[in-house]
Amino acid sequence: RVLCDVPCSGDGTLRKNPDIWDSWQPRFSASLHPLQLAILTRGLQLLRPGGLLLYSTCSFSPVEGEAVVAAALRHCDGVELVDVHGALPPLVAARGLERWRVTASEDGSGVGSLDEASEEQRERWRLQPSLFPPTAAELKTLALHRCARVLPHQQDTGGFFVALLRKGDGAVVRVPECAAPLLAAAADESV
Repeated sequence: RVLCDVPCSGDGTLRKNPDIWDSWQPRFSASLHPLQLAILTRGLQLLRPGGLLLYSTCSFSPVEGEAVVAAALRHCDGVELVDVHGALPPLVAARGLERWRVTASEDGSGVGSLDEASEEQRERWRLQPSLFPPTAAELKTLALHRCARVLPHQQDTGGFFVALLRKGDGAVVRVPECAAPLLAAAADESV
């Protein structure tokens, strides 16, 4: 088993950590996405066949949750999402999102695809394809509804995103483009 509780923007902790209110920025999610994806990818590489990996964040942003999971699954053969709903009966959790917009403006407005973004937005907000929701064709195979979103108002908690992934026999884990430089740098440091 592998646990990937990744660094995140922490917007799910706003309720208990008001200090974040003054410093939190919408762009944090996109800037953390490559690191989160690199950590998840490395976790999947280390996971034995038949093993389970739990990916979690204390963020509400789908860019840090569902987008990271979807990007990893797009680069893996033989890895699947396990439905966590009902695994802990007292825990109330919403299903994972299948559609979202990516913040691309200081006012918090977003774009639904990379094609909708201007060149300035792409550069300033570090927009890349892996941030965006899956295509209609991908939705069924990715099964993002199996992810769980713990919402603070439903049970007096902080906010969390969790996804449970199972690695099958013969699984192949490829490195997503935006995560490659981070994994290469980590490998260089460990030598």
